[in-house]
Formats: sequence, structure tokens, C-alpha cells
Amino acid sequence: MNNIVITQEMIELFAQLSGDRNRLHFDDEYAKETLNGKCQGRIAHGGLIFALLSGYIFEEFGDGTMVRKAECCFKLPIEPGDAVAFTHQTVLNRTIGPSHIRELMVTVTKSRDTHVQPVGQVGLTIILPPIPTMK
Repeated sequence: MNNIVITQEMIELFAQLSGDRNRLHFDDEYAKETLNGKCQGRIAHGGLIFALLSGYIFEEFGDGTMVRKAECCFKLPIEPGDAVAFTHQTVLNRTIGPSHIRELMVTVTKSRDTHVQPVGQVGLTIILPPIPTMK
């Protein structure tokens, strides 16, 4: 689930699913003006990027992993044609009763050709699935 190229079709499908038809996602000129030149045109929904992050968490930690808390801070927009990637560092591991809890700092980057830029970070608290015990 890394280096996923964002397409206009993905943005449109996410808008249909979420109901978010904000002009930032569909009007190039409006997006350029509103974001003070930080983009060339329309941008992806933050929720779309977070949905892709959910897939990354599934791939990294497996079925049954739950996101308990998330704090997002995106400093740059992601545009159609950008490839999005995620990396993470574990900040804290703890066990509370049968629950294994991990706090992560996820870095979100975008790339186009060979140019890679950090977009932002997401602080996540996840609950890992129980480890099966041998009987």
C-alpha cells in the first residue's frame, strides 16, 4: 500500500462516497488561489489519504488491528499524479490487560518523478489483535 498514485478518478469516487464536493477538490483555479500557490490545481481529500493510511496499517499490523486515536497534520496538499507513501516509527508499546497498544508516528510523503516531499505526520494509537495462544 505504498507509492499509491492519486488520480482524479480516486478523488471523484471519494467525493461520491463522502459527499465532500468542496471546490478545492474540483476547481484548479480556486485551489491555487486558496492555497497560496502551494499546488498546481485541485487537491486530494485529506480523508482519502487517511483511508489509504488505513490500508497501510492493515498491511503492516494485520487483520484485527484497530485505530483507537488519530491526529493528522498535513502541511502540503496532495494532487492528482502524486504518489503517496507511508513510513512509521513506534513511539510506545504497552499492554493493558489483554490489549497490546502501540503508539506510532506515521510520516506521509508525496513524490513525483524523483522529487520526494514530506506532506505531514499522523500520530496513531492502535490496538493490535490478540496473539493466539497455543493449547
